[in-house]
Parts: sequence; structure tokens; C-alpha cells
Amino acid sequence: MNIHSLKSRLLRRKILIPAAAASLATCIWIAASGSRESATEKARVLYQVEQGPFTIALPTGGSLEAVNQVKIRNLVPGHTRILSLVDEGISVKQGELLVELDSNEIENQLSAAEISYQQSLAQVAELEERLETLKSENAIKLSDAKLALEFAKKDLKKFIDGEFPQQKNKADSAISLASEELRRAQDRLAGTLRLEEKGYVTPTELVADELAVKRREIELQSAQEELRLLVTFDAPRTRREREAGVDNAQIRYERTLRQSKTQLEKLNMQLASAGETLALRERKLETLREAQQYTKIYAPQDGLVVYQQPSSWRQSPIEEGSEVRERQELISLPDVSEMKVEVNIYENQISLVEPGMRATVSLDALPDLSFRGEVTSIASMPEPARDGNPNYRVYKAEVLITDPMPEIKPGVTAKVDILIAELDDVIKVPLQSIVGVEDKQFCFVEKNGKTEPVEVTVGLFDTDFVEIKSGLDAGDLVSLAPPSARDLESGKTKATGEHPTTDDHLLSAR
Repeated sequence: MNIHSLKSRLLRRKILIPAAAASLATCIWIAASGSRESATEKARVLYQVEQGPFTIALPTGGSLEAVNQVKIRNLVPGHTRILSLVDEGISVKQGELLVELDSNEIENQLSAAEISYQQSLAQVAELEERLETLKSENAIKLSDAKLALEFAKKDLKKFIDGEFPQQKNKADSAISLASEELRRAQDRLAGTLRLEEKGYVTPTELVADELAVKRREIELQSAQEELRLLVTFDAPRTRREREAGVDNAQIRYERTLRQSKTQLEKLNMQLASAGETLALRERKLETLREAQQYTKIYAPQDGLVVYQQPSSWRQSPIEEGSEVRERQELISLPDVSEMKVEVNIYENQISLVEPGMRATVSLDALPDLSFRGEVTSIASMPEPARDGNPNYRVYKAEVLITDPMPEIKPGVTAKVDILIAELDDVIKVPLQSIVGVEDKQFCFVEKNGKTEPVEVTVGLFDTDFVEIKSGLDAGDLVSLAPPSARDLESGKTKATGEHPTTDDHLLSAR
């Protein structure tokens, strides 16, 4: 981070006086205005202003974590028991056996699933065979119905274009023939009558010719009646019967077509359902086969074995004989060769921290050692407010430890100081010596036995010290117990006793 931009950002922040400061015993001068002249006179605690280097760090902390770690979960469906597991805290190599789970239940489920799968397989094969048979039968029925419709249409056409004209022609011919026979019989009878008048024929021959005429008249009437019956009754009836035959054949064909389609759809649905059941049972079978393999869990990488702690009192600890559920975390396998610390940065401090900043990490477990680190990432969004308090907002940041570390278990408490800036030669004073009044900052300086307010310009600061850009010189003595801003505004100075000059100087400074 650019030091000038950092300073300008911090200058806009108002300094808040902490209620207590770190021990400054090595830098504090204790002076009394009267050298024990009065037991009731209050002691004044002074600090001699220093000039020199000033390192500004942001203190925070978190827990030690591995950069690369694998969560080992139970992938066996349902609930199962731990038969054996590796001891916690030991280092394992990739491929070593970590956990062995009870496989009896899985084997029973696998046998049942295998039987169900074979049953579904047989059902699908049977339905496929039934489908092929039904297709053949329906094709035959549909062909017969189609052929019957075709013949019915031909029979109708045959009657209209062939049989009826033929029958009508035959009736017409019979009438013509009967008419001709009647005419000839009538002519013969007329000749017989003429001959009978002349006495050339006998009465018997005359009666025979008369009977022949009568017979021919009856034959003509019969032929004419047959034509009438044909045209009026027989032909319309036959045509309607043939037309009804066509209609019925059409209905039977369409019904056969619909039945065939419905039967095929129904059987296809049964086959699809059986196929889905088969697929489900096959997947379940594969899952159980995989689960049988999951009863032995091997290390996917090198790492340190850490048991997963129970999330509630109802959950059993990870140990031999305990029952575990599917997807439950059993072991963390962190790679302790590279470690990090996840820290919280308050919202009013997040603008000071950037990726790439150096940091110093110390562990409670190793209080005599410190390790170098580096800020690698900062969350773009804050964590949810704690207890619904919107004023408590923090951002997660990760600090990677760059120094080699001894083998140590993750979860150890770590303190982290993020290096914000390093100033070479500046004047600094304890943060508690600064008093803010409105938009100005003051220090109370000891001069000639009196404490006088001096306006100062502040720069960067940390939890203990603040940079003074103007207003103080090295060697000045400033009060570590200055009056509060409320006391100053009310005209009282209780830190060093009543000094009228204090109010006068403060008023002139304003």
C-alpha cells in the first residue's frame, strides 16, 4: 500500500481515546508539582516525547488451519458403525487405511438389490417380447380390417357398375322377349280366327292359340313386375346393404386402428415404467456396490489425522464402535506443510488492509516463536452481523504463514499482527495523551511546572501510539492523564489540579 495514501486515509479518521493503554513504565517520568509538598496534591504522570522509527501493526487473531486439507466423509447409505480407525494425531501417507466400517448391512442390502434388479430385468424382457407380439397381431388385424374395407368398397362398386345394370338389362330383355312372344301369339291367334271362319281349323286349335296368347300376356306381366321389383325394392336394398358393408368395414378398420394404437401406447408405457424401475434399481445396485467399497476409507493425500468433533451432544464422538450417518464428516486430513490463519478485520479497519501485506504470527502453543506471514485474500462481503447487531461487522481475511513450521495440530490459537506501515523518523506519543475537542487535537505539555494545552496535528496511529506531525518536539513532556473533552468544555481540569491558565490557553487555542 502507498504510504501517502495510507496516511491520508488515516488522517480522516477521528482518534478515540482508549480507556486504558499498554504499560509504559520504561518511558514514563513521574513528576510532582511540589515534590511531596502536599499529600492531597494529585500526581501528574508525564511522558517524554520520542523521535524515531514507528511500526504500525493491526492486531488480530484466529485459529491455525491447513491451506490444503481433505474432509473424509462416510459415504455408506443410512447408518453404520466404525469397526476400526487410525489413531488421531499421527501422520499418514496417501493410500493408507484410515477407517473401516461395518459392511454386513450393506451386503444384505446388496443381495436384495441384486434380486430386485434381476426381477426388473426379466420384466422388461417380457414386456419387450409382448410388445413385439402385439405389434405383429395388430398388424394382421389391421391388414384384415383394411382388406375387408377394400372388398366392401369393391362389392358396392360391383353392384352399382355391374350387377344392377346386368339385372336391369336382363329384366328389360325378358320384357322385350315376352312382348315379342305375345305379339307372335296374338298374330297366330288372329290367323287362326280367320281360318276358323272359313272352317279350316278346328275349335280345339283355336282354343290352343287363345291359351298361348294368355300365357304370353302373363309372361310379359311377370317380366314387367320383376323389373319393377328390381328397380323399386331389390336394387335399393342391395345397394344400401353394400353401402352399409362399406361403412361397417370403415368403422371396424378405424376401431382396429385405435385399439392397436391404444394397446401399443399402454404397453409402451408399461415398458417405459419397467425401464425406469430397472434403471433405478440398477443405480441403487451400483450405489450399494460403491458403498461396499466405501466401507474401507483410504487416505487421499498425505496429512495429519484429526477427528471431527461432534456438532452437538446428541452426536457420538468418532471412535471405534460409534454409529455414523451418511455424509457425516469423520476425519480431517490437513497437509501441515503449509498453514494459514483466518482472521477477522473490523469494518472500520478493512480499508487499511490489502493482499500482499506482511504479518507476524505467534502461537499460544509456541509462545517463544514467531513466524512471518502474508495477507493472501480478503473477503469482498462482510460476515453476517453477530446477534443481529449491525455495528459488529467483520470481514474474513487469510494470512499465509511463509516460514517453515514445526509439525503442529490445526486449531491452535494464533495471534496475528498485520504490518500496516513502517515510518523511519517521526515523533510519536501515547494515544491516551491526545484529547479531541470538536475537530482539533490537543496534548497537555509540562512547561515551567504548569500544564498547558498545545494543538497538534496527528498522523498514523496504532492501539498504543500516534504519530505527531506538528505541535511537539522530541523531549517535550506530555501528560498521560489529560483532562477529558467534557471537562475541558466545562472549564475544569482535574488531571493536574485547578489551573486557570489551562482554560485561558484552551480558549485561545480555540
